[in-house]
Amino acid sequence: MTTSLYTGSQMASSITLPFIPLNDEATSTKLASLVGSRNVELKQDAMQYLKQPSDVAGWAGPDTVIRNEAKAETTVIYSEADTASNPQTALSVTYRLSDYAPGNARVSGTSSIRLKHDANIFLWEGATTIRSDTANFYYRHVRTLKKNREAIRRKEWEETIERKFQ
Repeated sequence: MTTSLYTGSQMASSITLPFIPLNDEATSTKLASLVGSRNVELKQDAMQYLKQPSDVAGWAGPDTVIRNEAKAETTVIYSEADTASNPQTALSVTYRLSDYAPGNARVSGTSSIRLKHDANIFLWEGATTIRSDTANFYYRHVRTLKKNREAIRRKEWEETIERKFQ
């Protein structure tokens, strides 16, 4: 069984998440391989992705991979702030997933762009959260425009998208 999220037209991005029931490691690995997935040994495999060059523009892999074996949870953090190529931007994305409740995955991200114009400093901020439970996906995005630290525009989008197990 899988859960899919499609947005926009036929050319839009989509996410398909497999559902792998809790089993012993050998059974889980076998079931995951049937849907094109695999278990990852974080101590060995995950480290190769830390800040390595990528063919995806602007993506160099996660900064941090945190595995909590006691809670069976994984957190992956990517952040980029004031790079030499673009000192006016900042980006942070955090992924959280629990082995015991994979349907409750969560992705949150923030971004900001600073611009100076005359004597003013403008800050364009964004914050996105996509989370789920066994019935729905929840999307929330907030954009804020600040002029000299004072909010002058704010727009918020929020949507609940039903999971359709087809």
